[in-house]
Amino acid sequence: RYDGHVAQFLQWLYPDARFVFLMRNPYDAWSSYKGSQWYYQYPKMLVKDVQVFAKLWKKNFESFLMFRQDPSAKYMFFEDLLQNPEENISILEEHCRVSIDRETLSFRIRGMQKQAMPVTKREEEIIRKICKSLAESCGYFGPKDTQRS
Repeated sequence: RYDGHVAQFLQWLYPDARFVFLMRNPYDAWSSYKGSQWYYQYPKMLVKDVQVFAKLWKKNFESFLMFRQDPSAKYMFFEDLLQNPEENISILEEHCRVSIDRETLSFRIRGMQKQAMPVTKREEEIIRKICKSLAESCGYFGPKDTQRS
């Protein structure tokens, strides 16, 4: 929900702060979110359709790039955390200069109590039109299609 400009403000307030920018496949993120509603900015901006969702994904991702050379920032991919949690948790610990109790990692809370919904071909086209270049630069080529080394 928050973009790089919020991190920039927090960095100004807390110069020693560490930031983690977590990216997720926009198609899979939409699948998980689809059918829900929240306000990006209350009461002006209700995120209720794929076009608004994709534009926000792109806006947030582009704003994260402000930090690409900043040592206080770390970019991580949601899928990598799931596939190789131990290695990535160690990377997070080192970057954030904290120790994480591994026992707490087995406890997961899903943000919404609903099943992910399939992405329609039309929704996939809309996401691709808006997010294609950024998504593909991260190895995201479609729903459940992540190719990153």
